[in-house]
Amino acid sequence: MKRVFIIAVLTALSFGLFAAPENKNKKREKELDIIELLESGRFRFVAHSAIPASGKAMINLTSDYDLRVCDTHLKAWLPFYGRIYRADPDPTDGGIKFDSSAKTFNVRYNRRKEIYEFTMVVRTPKDEYKLRLSAGISGSASLSVSAIHRQHIYFYGNIEPLPEKYTEDF
Repeated sequence: MKRVFIIAVLTALSFGLFAAPENKNKKREKELDIIELLESGRFRFVAHSAIPASGKAMINLTSDYDLRVCDTHLKAWLPFYGRIYRADPDPTDGGIKFDSSAKTFNVRYNRRKEIYEFTMVVRTPKDEYKLRLSAGISGSASLSVSAIHRQHIYFYGNIEPLPEKYTEDF
């Protein structure tokens, strides 16, 4: 009985040992793809959750909200939960929406944390947005959005390549 148990354990361990290098290679390939996307400056941040500064709990997003970055041109379609300090003439036009070139656009790589940090400022007729995107080489990212006429909000999500239909829009 002990012999069968030992053989079963050794078999399971051997499969685990052979699978580990393959998983590491796939993980490294994904990391290299993410690094290439971030360094090219052409990628998409897809938001999966939002945390408003008003103290509400995390809100899981079910729709496809994103921030598209193509060099220094930015397109955003993100929800907004929180306080607005100046009334908008069109109350149906909510959220954080813009399609504009960045007034400032800086990228910094933190070698110790393996994180790319993008700081961007975008001016629109309605507001000025300061965006800070922190993206790890694993593909996970966080986006901090502050504006003059709105309360601060955070988004968490992933970095993805721009689909072909988006690159045609730029």
